[in-house]
Amino acid sequence: GKKAKELSIQLANSLICAIYEAKLKQDQDDDAEGRPHQSLPELSRDLLIRKYGIKRLATKTMRSLLQLCRSRGSSSSRLRLFASLCAIPTDAEKNDEYSVVMVALFSGLLGQLFKTAKELGVTMGSKHRGVDRDLVMAAFADTFTHTRKKAPEEYKKAARALLTLPSKNLVRNAEGSTQKMTLVDVDDSLEIMTGVWEIEHRYKSASLFSSLCAKKSAASARSTVEQEPSKRQTELISGALKAYHAKQRETKRLRKVNIESVFEAYDKTLNGNEAIGELTLEQFQALLKNMGYAFDSRTVLELFNQWEDECGDGEDDGDEEATMGQRERIGAFSLVMMRHGLNADCIAPA
Repeated sequence: GKKAKELSIQLANSLICAIYEAKLKQDQDDDAEGRPHQSLPELSRDLLIRKYGIKRLATKTMRSLLQLCRSRGSSSSRLRLFASLCAIPTDAEKNDEYSVVMVALFSGLLGQLFKTAKELGVTMGSKHRGVDRDLVMAAFADTFTHTRKKAPEEYKKAARALLTLPSKNLVRNAEGSTQKMTLVDVDDSLEIMTGVWEIEHRYKSASLFSSLCAKKSAASARSTVEQEPSKRQTELISGALKAYHAKQRETKRLRKVNIESVFEAYDKTLNGNEAIGELTLEQFQALLKNMGYAFDSRTVLELFNQWEDECGDGEDDGDEEATMGQRERIGAFSLVMMRHGLNADCIAPA
């Protein structure tokens, strides 16, 4: 396809800062609610979709950022680390495998360096990007406990690199007291610390594996043999399942018809005879509300992305209009809704 236009370094730095800010806030919210973390590439995409409202524009910007990482990714610690976290090949590194573990460790470091996502945005968005070196060293010590015990030379090497970063002394007067700090570049600090993630993961995994093996042995000793169901019980279960599946297929067909009729009516209300099945993120959210679903913005965006993916949008360079027709886009919508068990038990807008 056409080569994506590169972003300026300044804009790329600003976007990456916004991505990290969103990552920290969302991961903290997910931890509080017991939800799994979203991958960094997906979160980056979603942030841009919220910004532009249309997936094709967001995809175009994301591709421009990727192109900058590929061609000039080694030019700064911020680009190098972002490319490494998102498994983007650069002019110096292959970065051919995305690591959930690496990103989780990175997110944990962000949480230790910054109390809030807003504080992260202010620091990383400033010209000097300074962070307290004592705070960096504390975060490093708290995060890399297995490295410190099992690979002390690697731990000391990274610690020395942190301690010898270019620094600037700062004196603050707060509430009648004087506070002295030594500031180091936040991107350089994060890059050095994250660079030790594989060693930490290796020794942490070995420790967990030993613990799990011990628990498995204990559970195996207590296990009992379960009785298998009789032939008559198996026949009764099989018959009940056949009847159930037949009923489910008919219910599914009716749900599909209902969902598609609601989408079609909504599209016609918006665009009249010009309706082609294309919706912005805002319109998509309004449609879900018409269907009786007041989802949070993250869930709406996830469903919107899945629908756009089924439609094939965002796969070009952002310069051409989608070619999929209304019927296909309606079908894609019903597919996503039914995949999540969602219905259209409402009256379509007149």
